[in-house]
Amino acid sequence: MSGYAIERLEFSKRLSSGGLEDVLVLPRETATKLQSPALLELLEQIADGSEQTQDELAEAVGRDTHGVCDDLNTLFEADVIEFGGEGSEKYPVLTHDTICAEPIVMHGTVLPERGRDGSRQP
Repeated sequence: MSGYAIERLEFSKRLSSGGLEDVLVLPRETATKLQSPALLELLEQIADGSEQTQDELAEAVGRDTHGVCDDLNTLFEADVIEFGGEGSEKYPVLTHDTICAEPIVMHGTVLPERGRDGSRQP
């Protein structure tokens, strides 16, 4: 296991021991990409648990279906959502109760960003 993976695992364990048991720790780069107003609005709709299809979500947020589809794919690729239901009745659900970004500073040390290959960059 890489040093990076160990750091994220340690961080997740600390969150768990603090009472947050179902946690996804996103890389900072991913978390930054997911904080656009459009994605956050979709996440709010998904988090309410109402099991809305893609078309229903698009209507709820006042956006076109294709844009919502692209954003749902982004959230899926980041492991933030999965899909429940079947066929045209599929709906996104959160994969974890708590989703946060990896720490910027851990144990008094600034953690470097990850490169595209997953390695830490100086």
